[in-house]
Amino acid sequence: MIGGADIELLKPMPKTKLGRYRGQVGVFVIREKDQVLYVGWARDIYDCCCRYFNKDGPLEEYEIKQASFELLLCSLYRAKKVTQILRNHLQPSKNTLYLPPKLNRNERQQKQRLLTYYRQHSFFESSTGDHKSDEEKAKE
Repeated sequence: MIGGADIELLKPMPKTKLGRYRGQVGVFVIREKDQVLYVGWARDIYDCCCRYFNKDGPLEEYEIKQASFELLLCSLYRAKKVTQILRNHLQPSKNTLYLPPKLNRNERQQKQRLLTYYRQHSFFESSTGDHKSDEEKAKE
């Protein structure tokens, strides 16, 4: 729970498991290998994610079978704010550029809590860099 709002971060999954989230509101992060392609929000995560890979979609040159989808389930209001924050943090290659959101003091605090939560629980964030045991071995 972040800032009084329930946000559930799910493990990365292939397209075949997205069907479980038909009609679910939330934020999605589309990746191919370690590259972040797109960050967005949707009222129906499954339909929206699949639509991006269709002809004339922003990700049409990519193969949907190679992509992985990381989902954050939350309310529609939260989804819009979380999307803005994650776009600034992850800088996806296929999103259009935009101005950073104007956040009030409370929203800035929530942003910090969200990014901390995302870094701690995201599979991709935690899998990069050296492991703590590597640092301990280097000291010896």
